[in-house]
Amino acid sequence: ALGGRFAGKTVRLLRSRPVTDRGSVFVAHLAFPVSTEAEANAAVSALKRACAGDVVDHAMSAWRVPKRGTGKGSPEKKKTAVKKKTPVETSFDDDGEPRGGASIRA
Repeated sequence: ALGGRFAGKTVRLLRSRPVTDRGSVFVAHLAFPVSTEAEANAAVSALKRACAGDVVDHAMSAWRVPKRGTGKGSPEKKKTAVKKKTPVETSFDDDGEPRGGASIRA
């Protein structure tokens, strides 16, 4: 596991084993916990720095965080008997690979 402090918060960075499919090698990375767009962007930047020496064709990234005002402890969050999905903010960078970033964001 990799790790560090990003946006003033301790974040763990995990890396999968490489998976080869149709001549392409895929490695997944996970950064947690991140709960804001700034933390997500800082974690993506840290992952790109940590992987700078890797030989890759595409370095795609994607993130999802709770929308502002909907996360844990938010005064706008209402308790209900029915669980509803938490609205999220998302973004991705497909690094020139058509549909790549949108696919991993889903």
